[in-house]
Amino acid sequence: MGPKKESRLTLRAALVLFSILTRSAAGETLPRGDVFNPLFADPKEIRTSVDYVWTSSARTKTALVMVGVGDHLGLFRWSGSHPGESWQVGVTGGIFAQFNMHTFSDDLLNADYLVGLPLTWRLNRTSARFRVYHQSSHLGDEFLLDHQVTRVNLSYESSELVVSQEIGAWRLYTGGEWLFARYPPELKPWVSHSGLEYRAPLRFIHLAAGRRAEWVVGVDTKTTQEHGVNTGFDFKTGVEYGPIAGSNRAGRSWSFTAEFYAGRLPFSQYFEDKVTSIGLGCQLGL
Repeated sequence: MGPKKESRLTLRAALVLFSILTRSAAGETLPRGDVFNPLFADPKEIRTSVDYVWTSSARTKTALVMVGVGDHLGLFRWSGSHPGESWQVGVTGGIFAQFNMHTFSDDLLNADYLVGLPLTWRLNRTSARFRVYHQSSHLGDEFLLDHQVTRVNLSYESSELVVSQEIGAWRLYTGGEWLFARYPPELKPWVSHSGLEYRAPLRFIHLAAGRRAEWVVGVDTKTTQEHGVNTGFDFKTGVEYGPIAGSNRAGRSWSFTAEFYAGRLPFSQYFEDKVTSIGLGCQLGL
């Protein structure tokens, strides 16, 4: 069975599951937000963002503008059999692009495309996300013209499970992925993923009703079977302003952050490269 046929079967199975769930459960169609909170420090979390980073690797030392355009659409949410339990199915999609600011036309280096079908669950302060998603990487035209590059069609589907526990102001999460329908086919399939977040309210900031401002610190780590220990370490801290959890609101959250990354390049066909970067960013969340 080829990668394209496997992808079609995966999508068909997900659509059948969604049809069964929406017919058999009473709940809310097209709900706001999600029952699983986004991972604050994950560089591949679906969100809309702009980051200016200074990056260094064996291949290059330059300043990049990293642009992410993505969103989550909740399709259906329903209550579970226990008080405080919720389930949700949705669709996510995003583009992650990197631009070289030390070139005449701010060359596009790479763009990664990601689309997924998440099933999320929450029981009070415990939550989980199971997601099947597709990712593919595409080098920019200017980069290909200016460099002698052998293009690699990096593409795969992944099944991901992340479990999260909130304890006071802290949040701990852990999980992993299995990559299937991989290209190149020798790419090893297993990824482990864990992280820690801390949130503290900023009471001196004047807030509108139903809103909150928090200082947030997040650490996100990923280890791939391909590369072993310390594949990627992302530290991010900043201020997040947004709706109070569980409130009936139309607004989204904003964050302004500083971040440091060390490890394998999280984007593009050059995932073998070791890189360090430091920068500032702005993110639009759910």
